[in-house]
Amino acid sequence: QLAPDEVLGIDVSSHQQDIDWEQVAADGVVFAYIKASEGADFVDASFRANWDGAQAAGVTPGAYHYFTLCSSGAEQAADFLAAAPPDDRALPPALDLEFDGACEEKPSAAEVQAEIDAFTAAVEEAWGRRLLIYSSSEWRDHYGLPVTDPRPDWLFSSGNRPSQADWAVWQLRFDGTVAGISGGVDIDVARIEV
Repeated sequence: QLAPDEVLGIDVSSHQQDIDWEQVAADGVVFAYIKASEGADFVDASFRANWDGAQAAGVTPGAYHYFTLCSSGAEQAADFLAAAPPDDRALPPALDLEFDGACEEKPSAAEVQAEIDAFTAAVEEAWGRRLLIYSSSEWRDHYGLPVTDPRPDWLFSSGNRPSQADWAVWQLRFDGTVAGISGGVDIDVARIEV
């Protein structure tokens, strides 16, 4: 049950394959965070098609970058901005912090924070907006989240709204069903100004 200041959304990548965005919009989805890039030198193969398809269907898109620990924050920011240049019609860009990427290294917290700071500084300067930060519980347990202090949080909580009161986006399912998408998809709720 959505509150009056909440809207329904999804987050997608090439994993969802071909998406019928008109059906997605007709199913009540208002926004979509779309994977743009990962690490350095990787652009999601479906990013541009998903971005254009969402916009054409009236679904507000946002771009996210999957951060890895194998390349510098500056390199990752450059690749993200090349894939997802600033767009005033879009949601603020998002940064995804998890351990599921291709890199097995776990540098010190200070080193990781420095690379995230480099990424956020470059992207926020280009976009003129604060990043939204998504992080897994494993990431938070290992590194903490000083990067999120001045930024809106995108939190996962299965079934119930997050216990943290000031969330901006809430991911409530990894295996949701939405018309126009074959297979499971992440379901999100965003707070809006009313």
